[in-house]
Amino acid sequence: MSNATEILGYHFIISFAPLWTYELRRLATQRAQAVGLRLSDGGDDLRPRAKALSLAGTQWSRLRSGDLRFDVVELRDDVRSIVEVGFTSRQCRFPFGVRLIETATHEQLTAHDLREIVGLWLTDAALVFSSWRNNTRVIASETIASFDIWKALDAMSEFAMAEPSFGHALHGFSDRYPSPAWAADFETTAQRKAWSAHATFGSKRIFVTGTVNLIVRDVLPDEIRRKRHPGWAPSRRRVKGASKR
Repeated sequence: MSNATEILGYHFIISFAPLWTYELRRLATQRAQAVGLRLSDGGDDLRPRAKALSLAGTQWSRLRSGDLRFDVVELRDDVRSIVEVGFTSRQCRFPFGVRLIETATHEQLTAHDLREIVGLWLTDAALVFSSWRNNTRVIASETIASFDIWKALDAMSEFAMAEPSFGHALHGFSDRYPSPAWAADFETTAQRKAWSAHATFGSKRIFVTGTVNLIVRDVLPDEIRRKRHPGWAPSRRRVKGASKR
């Protein structure tokens, strides 16, 4: 009986880079004006603080607790800094932050208020403008792009195992696939190597790249037999010439 391979989980890194288009600047400007924040009509004096956010960590498949752990890394003007360490929940919400240039306001707004009103947020299932309220105003949340982080990573891990998790490649292409249900309207490309996969997902509002490396180990024949036949143990054959005990 030959050795088998067991998948213990995967290491991953997945990065999100919003495209700060005129459309997003206009939406942010409208939200700012609703609370008395004066910006140029084109929103040129407003930028996300982070150019990209990356999640890097490990997803284990065998542990009942503590099976997920990752850090969040922020890219800001070519400087990377870790903003969250040891995050363990699939339900997440991380800010891209806000950078204002020569802006005047009608009222005092805290940095937290600005981040909620005009800042982009990455959640486990979407890129959004967040909701915000005070005693006199309510700003509704707006979904900019729907993208399920964990379904993407799970699909990539299955793809690394040679499973057709992205479906069949588009006609005439070897690495382009239909948009998955959890990332509608995203152009999807994926490549696999031995026990690893890399994928990109592109839309008009955000660009996503991800890499998954499977954690594998060889399972010896005796261990395979034990799993198939509980109670099985290797036979204790006496070797000729061995002394009795």
